[in-house]
Amino acid sequence: MEGYYSSKLAKLSRIPAVVSKFPSFDAVAYHARQTTLQDDSVMPRIVDEIASNERIQDSKLPLRTIQGSLISLRFHELVMELDRQLQLFEEIPDYDPESDEQSIGLDATEPRLLRVIVHILMVLQTLNAGFQEGTTYHRAAENVIAGYISTLGEFDKFELVPLYASRLSPQKAIAVVGKSLAAFDGDELRREELIRSMHMHGIDVDGCLKQAMEQSLKMTEPQYAMSIIAEHGFVFKGFNGELEPEDKRLIRGLEWLMLGSDALRGELLRRGCEVYKRFLRKDSPDMRNSSY
Repeated sequence: MEGYYSSKLAKLSRIPAVVSKFPSFDAVAYHARQTTLQDDSVMPRIVDEIASNERIQDSKLPLRTIQGSLISLRFHELVMELDRQLQLFEEIPDYDPESDEQSIGLDATEPRLLRVIVHILMVLQTLNAGFQEGTTYHRAAENVIAGYISTLGEFDKFELVPLYASRLSPQKAIAVVGKSLAAFDGDELRREELIRSMHMHGIDVDGCLKQAMEQSLKMTEPQYAMSIIAEHGFVFKGFNGELEPEDKRLIRGLEWLMLGSDALRGELLRRGCEVYKRFLRKDSPDMRNSSY
């Protein structure tokens, strides 16, 4: 790298004559197999040689990998790799990046790694560098940001979700935020704070609330799929005892809809009927004899 930098200075006539007389190893010629600086593979080769050197103990650390990708202008490859891993997690829940030979030392489940890469993506987005909508890279970058948003939810950092979601395209933001809200277990005050934050960051609040309800129905569907109409018929007499997790999730979904604008009143009524039907179909003793 020092040789590359020296060659660059020499090209710009920035090296004093007395210094240029000192013998030095020509790293550019060694790695690029030529002396011209027009060979774009010079820095990647230098970085790859450092990364493969077993004597450099921290050469394969995730943050070193990120640094090397920036220096060698291959940051997009890291983004594509993390996107690949995140897609595998969707398809194979027990997927382990550490046992994946293609993971190049990266792990999409490592929060610190995701945070650094997402912040770099945000800077690049601000500079309008490589964020052309519709491209494969743009899709991968949004999936990585969405992965980080999911991680924030796992650590109960929901207050940060609107900030990062504002960096996504409108429809992607609705899908990602809606899924996060469906997993949110906070109280009414925190819900209202999230709504205010979403407004502040220019996110389609009603769209996200509708998606949260949709996700709640989708996530709880297996628990109601095999149930039948309860013996008491079409009158739901309430819960008795502790609510099941799926019941709570559906109720929270309706609570999200109640925080939306007046335009969601029809959606609230329609989804409320769907939830009521599910409660009726759940053949459980807990759903009889008392009111909730």
